[in-house]
Amino acid sequence: SARGSFPFCAGNPDFPGSCGRCYEVKCKPGTVLGWEDQPVDYTTAYFPFWWWANVTDEMGRGFPGNPGHAKNHLYVQCWDNATSAIVKVIDICPCFYEPKGQSPYFQYGCCYKDQKHIKAGQLELDLSFWAFQKLAHPEYGIMMVNYRPVDCSSHRPIRFDPGYISDTIYDDFPGVGWSWFAFNYEPENKFAVVDKGKGLGGSAASCAELKPGGGMTWACRECGSKAGYQPFADVGSVTFWMLNQGSPGSVPPVWLQLNNPDIEKACNAKLDMSTITPDTKQADGWMKYTIPMQTFDCPNPEQMNQLLWNTKEGLTSNIQMCLDNVQINRPGAPTASPAAPAAAGRRLLGE
Repeated sequence: SARGSFPFCAGNPDFPGSCGRCYEVKCKPGTVLGWEDQPVDYTTAYFPFWWWANVTDEMGRGFPGNPGHAKNHLYVQCWDNATSAIVKVIDICPCFYEPKGQSPYFQYGCCYKDQKHIKAGQLELDLSFWAFQKLAHPEYGIMMVNYRPVDCSSHRPIRFDPGYISDTIYDDFPGVGWSWFAFNYEPENKFAVVDKGKGLGGSAASCAELKPGGGMTWACRECGSKAGYQPFADVGSVTFWMLNQGSPGSVPPVWLQLNNPDIEKACNAKLDMSTITPDTKQADGWMKYTIPMQTFDCPNPEQMNQLLWNTKEGLTSNIQMCLDNVQINRPGAPTASPAAPAAAGRRLLGE
């Protein structure tokens, strides 16, 4: 599948706010290393390249071979050491995988850094097939890479730490550092982070059909406690557009709260959206709201890391709602963040 993920995307203190970030990745030719930087013995690990050594990739290129074969090592030969791929982190790689109809099992590939396993001990980045193929033959399956964070639009290098958390939480696509999830929703694809054509003016929106007790959240996970990763510090207001799909023009029966479940803290106010007058109300039912930060009654707003729209108590039927153009507003803040000097790339294990 076309996916890329850092371990615990935005859920690991090593990579707070990593969802939505972009990285420039280069293949590093040489032996694949594992625990304590030792070469991995592929006879005791899963490297399927020898099964299909003569297969060509989608560009018609054959497998370059494995110079480390005599030592039972995997030595990757890159297509071009100067070629790079720009990738965006879009999902998480769970340590424990629970496939339907099977017992949960531990995934070493999602928790490389802290596991004492022959393939472990490295930072890990999953690449899509097409990103991997751009750098090396996909039959290698795994390779060492160098990487650095870049601006998703300009591809200019930015700093590793502190990272950049976008003030645009959502606008057709999640902003850098932000992740979305719905809970207690209807299954069978009745939720979508990027629901094309359902947003303002035919753009994309984040939509879900929520059961009683359900909700939608925009979160910068593991943010709020570390300098540079405090998206709600010095904020003037929060703006968003909301639509009740089941009854356009009426306000969805939801509460809005600003909180941080990582430290079990929340702002004092739990806002009943039916009591708040929208800034703008369109004929198609979309309503724009601007919520001043003081309305949340938050003693420590810099510690907060997520906005939660939760269905109200007493709801007896499902609701269908969408959010679009979710934005943090800072008094006098520039509209764009300038690119910062690049940090030196660190070794990373890609699979």
